[in-house]
Amino acid sequence: MKIVLGLLAAAGCASSAMADFISVPTNQQMMSATAAPIGEAEIAGTVVYSSIPGPYSAFAVGAFAARDDYTTSTGGAGNFVCDKIRFVGGVAVAGGILDFFFLDSASNVVSSFGVALPSAGDFIWTITLGTTSGLAAAHTGQLQIQSRTGTTGRWFMTTTGPVPGSNSNTSGHGSTLTPTAGYGAFEFQELVPAPGSLALLGLGGLAAARRRR
Repeated sequence: MKIVLGLLAAAGCASSAMADFISVPTNQQMMSATAAPIGEAEIAGTVVYSSIPGPYSAFAVGAFAARDDYTTSTGGAGNFVCDKIRFVGGVAVAGGILDFFFLDSASNVVSSFGVALPSAGDFIWTITLGTTSGLAAAHTGQLQIQSRTGTTGRWFMTTTGPVPGSNSNTSGHGSTLTPTAGYGAFEFQELVPAPGSLALLGLGGLAAARRRR
């Protein structure tokens, strides 16, 4: 997995916002983390939800568990395959671990992963969830980010509404900000099969049709 180190985020403080910590599965998948220039070429994907643009504000650095709702541009029930997630925030000490949980609209865990961030401080991070597999995420659900025991950090909010997708800023991570509620700053990209894969799928379907004749 690849993490691309992005732009330094401007901080503003507010009172603490907490969700309930979710127990980390014993078989939690840990992604390796490397830093790279922001202009590095990325795997082709389709952005289905984005609330990345600032202006930003953030709670004070600490141990945290925060979540925010979202609806992708495709919406509806069921899941999609997320191959990339971006978020604005960070950890206080390099190597600090954050755990990410994709939840459905009823707060059930769909999938999860952890990552040790290689640099301290607040950045726009890009996390690639495998080049071919990705992870399941609900079309309409919630994202929870929480710090592992011994890690402190934070997740930023933005007052810029999501495009594409939608989010209720009366619930979740930034809803307690005053005077203006915010949206958790994050983005999902949907895994899109490479042209070669689509061609192979087409050939497979053609072969299957011939066998049925």
